[in-house]
Amino acid sequence: MPTNRLVQCVVLMLAMFMGAGCLDGLRYSGPCQRPQNVTQPEVVGVWQAHYRNYKNPGSPSSRISGVETLIIHADGTYSQHFQSPEYSVTGTANQWSLVPDEGDGAKLQMEGLRYFANGLDYVDGPLILSLQMADMLAYDESVPLIADRTAKIVVNYPEDGFVYLYPRSCLGKFVLLQMTSDPGDPDALGVDNPVFTKVE
Repeated sequence: MPTNRLVQCVVLMLAMFMGAGCLDGLRYSGPCQRPQNVTQPEVVGVWQAHYRNYKNPGSPSSRISGVETLIIHADGTYSQHFQSPEYSVTGTANQWSLVPDEGDGAKLQMEGLRYFANGLDYVDGPLILSLQMADMLAYDESVPLIADRTAKIVVNYPEDGFVYLYPRSCLGKFVLLQMTSDPGDPDALGVDNPVFTKVE
């Protein structure tokens, strides 16, 4: 009996360490929470997403490794940089704005953001991007009547000219979730894309 308890404790500790490791890895194992209020000072700063031989479920043949950096300024502009062994690009300054909660949580509208999460073959689209599955289900629940839903939760990329980033609390850490081309399985509510974490 003590041996079984010891095994259970070891398994639980390993699961905790693996969960904590997800903060700097590619995926979170469960849905993230929507913050009650998001302010401009919280999102201003330097954010990074790390891709390590990342394979997006929507484009399994297109893998990507590298670091994407967003520098979000208080004046409503941002810059984007991506660096990898195969590809490096620094974008021109673009506009961003904080969109209030319309039932899907506050979000950052990033004008002209290039989308790296599907691999280099899809950086310029065309893609149809949407909320992550957990957030999509939460939106449906918070606004049950279809006629009352006003939030834009699907973006035609690059035709719409912007991508949304969603401030979330994942395992107690404030991050920016990306949209996805494959919302995922409603029975597996993990985060599909690498996420942006604040580094400065």
